[in-house]
Amino acid sequence: MFGGEIFVKYEDGNTHYQDALGRTSNHGDHFKKQIDELKPSIDDLCGCGSNFKYKDCCKNVPIEFRTSWTELSIRERNLAFCRAIKDVLGLNSGKTWTDVRQEMNEEQIVELYQFYSYLWPIDTDIYSLIPKPDGKYRAVYSGLLDTRMLIAIAIPSASLFDEFLIQSPIINPNNVKPEFSPIHSPSSFKYKALKDFAMMLELEPYIGTGLINLIPDPSSFNQAMITEVLNMATMRKGEVSSEKDSKVIKRFYIEDLLNFHYTASHEFKVQLIRDSFGVPEVIASEYVDAFDANAEKSSLVALQETNSNDSGQIFSFSMEPNYEMAMFLAQVTGSVIVTDSESRWIEFQKAQHTVQGIPSYPLDIVSSQIKILPSDYMMLDNLRSA
Repeated sequence: MFGGEIFVKYEDGNTHYQDALGRTSNHGDHFKKQIDELKPSIDDLCGCGSNFKYKDCCKNVPIEFRTSWTELSIRERNLAFCRAIKDVLGLNSGKTWTDVRQEMNEEQIVELYQFYSYLWPIDTDIYSLIPKPDGKYRAVYSGLLDTRMLIAIAIPSASLFDEFLIQSPIINPNNVKPEFSPIHSPSSFKYKALKDFAMMLELEPYIGTGLINLIPDPSSFNQAMITEVLNMATMRKGEVSSEKDSKVIKRFYIEDLLNFHYTASHEFKVQLIRDSFGVPEVIASEYVDAFDANAEKSSLVALQETNSNDSGQIFSFSMEPNYEMAMFLAQVTGSVIVTDSESRWIEFQKAQHTVQGIPSYPLDIVSSQIKILPSDYMMLDNLRSA
């Protein structure tokens, strides 16, 4: 299918794999790479899967600071998922994204999330795949994981770094109960699937160049880490709230509701906003009018008729990675942290090292000196021309 392989899952739960030549293997063997780590050619693509030549990547990096040369990299797995999306949704056979928004069905949703779960089994050695502090100028993003925010803020910021790490918002069916799984409840994931697949295709060119690395949550492969991160988050003193973040999430939530119910009547959409947010009818009507005027420009507008079975849609918003996980990832990957979240910034300020209550290196003084940050909105065009 997506790389010449065949994956089969039977109704009784058994699975079957064979490669492009019909050879079967044990579970996980298809992730293995047969590369002699000690004898690469300097002009060969690096064995770590970065898409850079060996001489420009791992040549001068000690083996202990390299990501795995023996398994498919995070980048290679993400690109396999992108190929699967285009294959299953028909984008490789002439369909457009408009066709996808009109025709995407539950069988396609199940197939793609099954493939994602196959790419990321729970026994994945994620630490061998996560980048190490190897001297690259690297950043990890911590903020609202939403396609719109990533396009507006995160992607333009990526050009400042050698590698920009973003935690994947895609649900791994291996880590959730069946009732919350897109494999078992695909009807509830119609809109989230549209957003997930749109995000992957939007990021694909940057993933391909190695500039952006969409990494899974490390704690999803480590139950002890999940417990520890939750405990540390609970121990933090005081709740951090941000009116700015709340407004962004509310705006996106309204957009998502209207995106999914695009084909519904004006009256239905007004009532939906009124019921969901308790706003007056006049304001709800203004929301709907503004949305309808610009809806055709959005790739996230669903073009299928909605019905009563679609009422239980998953509309999720998360600020990830959280403070503790962001600090962990920054340390283990040798990264700085990039955030556009006011609440996350407040958390960083509250955690400053102090002497008798006075911060040793006050972040507010640093932030007051920053007037503007460069953002390369033509980055992809610049990369292609280079």
